[in-house]
Amino acid sequence: MSGIAGILRRDGQPIKESWVAKLENSLQGRLWRFEDSVELSEGSAELLFISDTKMSDNCVIGNESTSVLWNKETLELFFARNGIGNHQLYVLNLGKAGDGVVFCSNPMPLLHIASELELQATNLLNATQQFLQLGFVTGNESLLSPVLSVPLEIDLAFSSCNQTESEIERSSSVAEDLISLVSRIGLPFSDYTLLSKLWKYRNASSKGKSTCDGFENSSVRIKESVKLSRWQGMLSQLPKQTKARDWAMFGITTFDSIFSIARIEQLTSHPFDSPFNPQYMGSIEEQLKQYDNEVRNPDSVFRGMDAAADLAQVELEICDECANPIESFPLSSWLRSPQSSLGQLAGDTFSSKDPFGNLPIDNSVVLKLFSAHNQETKDYSKELFALLTLSLWSAQVHA
Repeated sequence: MSGIAGILRRDGQPIKESWVAKLENSLQGRLWRFEDSVELSEGSAELLFISDTKMSDNCVIGNESTSVLWNKETLELFFARNGIGNHQLYVLNLGKAGDGVVFCSNPMPLLHIASELELQATNLLNATQQFLQLGFVTGNESLLSPVLSVPLEIDLAFSSCNQTESEIERSSSVAEDLISLVSRIGLPFSDYTLLSKLWKYRNASSKGKSTCDGFENSSVRIKESVKLSRWQGMLSQLPKQTKARDWAMFGITTFDSIFSIARIEQLTSHPFDSPFNPQYMGSIEEQLKQYDNEVRNPDSVFRGMDAAADLAQVELEICDECANPIESFPLSSWLRSPQSSLGQLAGDTFSSKDPFGNLPIDNSVVLKLFSAHNQETKDYSKELFALLTLSLWSAQVHA
């Protein structure tokens, strides 16, 4: 676990304690501070670093995965992020609110500060449609606007470990765990297996152990993807095949898409003109590996694993050699049952007055999906789970 945060103001204004409190609340455990001040012609430049690990150099905060360098001569911060993508770093430029920058491992406090300063988000429609397509957001055209994610310099050197994976002990309150995961990641997500990972990591933490984890067997996923691409190729030869249209627009990301193009357009009440569709060379297998390495793993898989481990307060090693069976739990029945905490949360959330805030989501369509799922007309559990985290995230941002 490693969390960092900080504020730099070059406009002669003091650092607001309310902002410091937001940043500190997003980090866990004991915190260390470093403060610096440089006299200007009018006032002074003020710097604050906050870290959950002791800093060995007052001009640098972070570790080998995420770091921030303070240049006292030029009054600049330099941000770096490398590795496999499990450690995040986000930045908010104060813009019209003053000459300065705020950064944090969790985007949530930065979004709260941006809301306080009335810094406007941009391209919310594109970002929302991208989330409905992928089940996560990638790049800086995202739900986080005006907060930016520090770009990742990818290094696919995974840890090698011989630890035994922990067993899973389910939580007594799935709803509370889901809310906590959304807060810890600072973003909505669609990977419901993160709940299983959280319970596994928490069990390891209770036994005073660190833990290791890997990711799904890529050879199985690639095999299924090749079958799907062949099937889509056959469908494209037939008239009026919406799945073939999805393949043409989604490309390699069709394998993991949460909603179809038609459903995305129905949910957002707008045409879906700009799907995320990276272009790669080579076979389906080669394209999928490149997509996973450059997009899916760092922006979804590793991000979620790191947040779950941080929430469980356990040291996590991500290793491509670790077995990673998908731990199943009855998501469909939990969402359908008003007796389960998850079902209660979904029902209360989707039936609330404004469950998606300023996001372009037609909640009448969501309620129809929820009703069809509850009546067992069709299983929409994965789609509803993604929409639920989107709504919970929106509520936390605007709290």
